[in-house]
Amino acid sequence: PPKRLRGRYTMLLPSPSVNNLNAPAGDGFATGSLWSSGVVKYAGYSSSGSKFSSSCPVLDGDYVTFYTRPKGGLEAMAGNLCFKNEAATDFAGLISYRRKGSNSAYYSKRFFKKIVVEGSRYRKPGDNELPINGFALGRDNATAKFLGSALGGVSYVLTWSPDGSMYTPPTPTYTATVLLNNKTGLLSGEFVVPVEGGASIVTYLRGVVLQKQDRISGQATTINGPVDRYFIVPTN
Repeated sequence: PPKRLRGRYTMLLPSPSVNNLNAPAGDGFATGSLWSSGVVKYAGYSSSGSKFSSSCPVLDGDYVTFYTRPKGGLEAMAGNLCFKNEAATDFAGLISYRRKGSNSAYYSKRFFKKIVVEGSRYRKPGDNELPINGFALGRDNATAKFLGSALGGVSYVLTWSPDGSMYTPPTPTYTATVLLNNKTGLLSGEFVVPVEGGASIVTYLRGVVLQKQDRISGQATTINGPVDRYFIVPTN
């Protein structure tokens, strides 16, 4: 591929709805890279929280045929992506996202969605910098929010530091631990709600930074429960 295309990338597969109880509200996402081999390699999670990977050669015209079967065998995603330097993306495309019905899964009904993929080149921030604009450096500079049927409407304030840590003091009602990998743009963490006399409710937080949009978004996956959208914005 042309040298101008080589580097690290992140991408979002935004869920078209956060109000459908029969389908996940979380954004699918992936981190990846393209080097001299001419093959784009990605790894991430679908909107339902199913892990996937993909390896696709770059074709003439800077197109990529994207296809993957996420873990579990119930889902498939396929479509064409095109590398093009636009104001809000470095590559984009339309993919089909299918899921079979299964009585053993939380999302038991089958669904089919068309998803507009949004991708951005990712560059590691410098010392004492955050990877996207709009966030001041300092205490309580960011707010995490949830949309969906599990934690929808919940939000909490955190301190996002240049080392990638996102600190939230523990409270009697929840603890939140989140870290951004500054090398890849991948976010991961947990939101834990204690239950008196029982096991705590654990929600896994995952997502990516989309640098061209100054955006950080992904999903909140509750064990044996729904998948919400999880995103972080500057604190007003």
